[in-house]
Amino acid sequence: MNFSKSQIEAMRIVVADLEFIKKEWSAEADDDNLRRFSSTLRQLLIDEGGLIQKVQDWLGTRCYVQASPNPLVQNKVEEVRFYSAGGAEYDGMRIQEMIELSRALSPEEVKRRFGKQTKPPLQKYTMDSYLLAPSIIYEGNVFNRIELIKFIANKLGGAHYEVDPKKMARMKALDEAKDRYQIGGKSSIYFEFLSIGQTISKGKYIDKLKKKIKHTIAIS
Repeated sequence: MNFSKSQIEAMRIVVADLEFIKKEWSAEADDDNLRRFSSTLRQLLIDEGGLIQKVQDWLGTRCYVQASPNPLVQNKVEEVRFYSAGGAEYDGMRIQEMIELSRALSPEEVKRRFGKQTKPPLQKYTMDSYLLAPSIIYEGNVFNRIELIKFIANKLGGAHYEVDPKKMARMKALDEAKDRYQIGGKSSIYFEFLSIGQTISKGKYIDKLKKKIKHTIAIS
């Protein structure tokens, strides 16, 4: 299949940006680093359907994301004061799921949550299902990963994308969560954002996509 110059350039950008995020959004990434390049993640995953999605459609392939299963279904949203799906490696730690409930845990819940556990195996998700899954919950507001990426890129990253006035109250809730909760010494919102970047830029399916893109560029 013949690809246009603009398609080849888009493929090159996908590989370059994924490798940049994998390198720079490391376990030592600071909030300013994440904020500055938030529009990069937005372009890869969201704008006009997401550049990764476009490229994989051109190539006739499908890219999946490997992530830990989401255990949030065990709790009712109205009982959750704060929740972060997590999964990032930061400052020598890997934190998967942080949750604060408005009630005390039952003995059974304590045993299930804090008893001897093994690390859950990673599950395979389509890009869409991963991005639409709950990422942050704060005071009854449920935010998926798309909303979180837009919040970081728009409000904090200075991308100046238009914001729907009806969504301003929800964005204010994210702002409050950012200031109120920390995970591993990092703002909870930035920690969750780091988790998304690390998850998207790593994994065998992402590596396969990059390999296919590089091969396509080489023979075009």
